[in-house]
Amino acid sequence: MRTIHLSLIAGACVVVLAAGCSTKNSGSGTSSAGGAAGGKINIYLLPKKKGVAYFTSCDNGAEQAAKDLGDVNLVYDGPTDGSPEASASLIDTWTLKGANVIAVSPNDPDVLAPSMKKAQTEGVKVLTWDADGAKDARSFFVDQATSEEIGNALVDR
Repeated sequence: MRTIHLSLIAGACVVVLAAGCSTKNSGSGTSSAGGAAGGKINIYLLPKKKGVAYFTSCDNGAEQAAKDLGDVNLVYDGPTDGSPEASASLIDTWTLKGANVIAVSPNDPDVLAPSMKKAQTEGVKVLTWDADGAKDARSFFVDQATSEEIGNALVDR
């Protein structure tokens, strides 16, 4: 049941991201919601640490949502050691590759904020999921549960 719940959250994230993409203007040119000439929307999903079952489940749900939408190119990648510097480097690389959206589960908001802000200045839609980052470095935060829901689950266990 938990896996289904996590997959639904990740899938909903991709749907929201795809629907929220708008015209992108950067120094390198212009692309529309569907990418250049009606191409696919490029969404990059960055977990805190690749190889963790929770994040793998999120990737599976996001992949299914991207497949269902059909016009989404989803890339899931992240550091296997949880390095925030490696995560920041990925954000920089994806920005240069022309990302439309970068969804980040920040493991160190202070280290990631400069790369996230730079991506925003290039027209990339940046959001956080699972854990929040600096509010001025993202458009919005998608949380899988409220503090009350987590507390209730802990008490139930």
